[in-house]
Amino acid sequence: MFIEKIIQGLHGQLGMMKKLLGDVTEELMVTQVGTLENHPAWQVGHLANTANFLASQIGGEEYNGNDKYGMGSVPTTNREDYPSKEELIANYAKSHEMIIDLLGKITPEALAQETKDEGFRKMAPTVGDAVLFVGISHEQMHLGQIMAWRKAMGLGGALFSAE
Repeated sequence: MFIEKIIQGLHGQLGMMKKLLGDVTEELMVTQVGTLENHPAWQVGHLANTANFLASQIGGEEYNGNDKYGMGSVPTTNREDYPSKEELIANYAKSHEMIIDLLGKITPEALAQETKDEGFRKMAPTVGDAVLFVGISHEQMHLGQIMAWRKAMGLGGALFSAE
């Protein structure tokens, strides 16, 4: 049941991301407002990058890191530094599909194993902890940042608008 709920959450987060960015123009994707440095282009790239890291922890390909979107990276406001909104969302969706596929095959024994990455192990000691943190908690934090960015930009929250 744990994995089914994580998979359900991943599907929901993908839908949430698409809704939050639906009316955001290419130019706005790299706009920083106030103290919110993490603009949508960086956020979406960061989440796809982090999902690729998670995949490496649950049986996917080895993760080699990504300086543009990794921890400690600094978003730029240069639109040319990032793929198009469509490509960013497609990469994010692809990373979710990969995680969902891997989670569909994972065993309870694998979830109980120690996290492979020694540095990450301090935050997420087991593979199950990593799945919960990266797949849900971390994503929700960044989706909340995009919602805060939208509100600061005067775009509204987007999730509960009457349509």
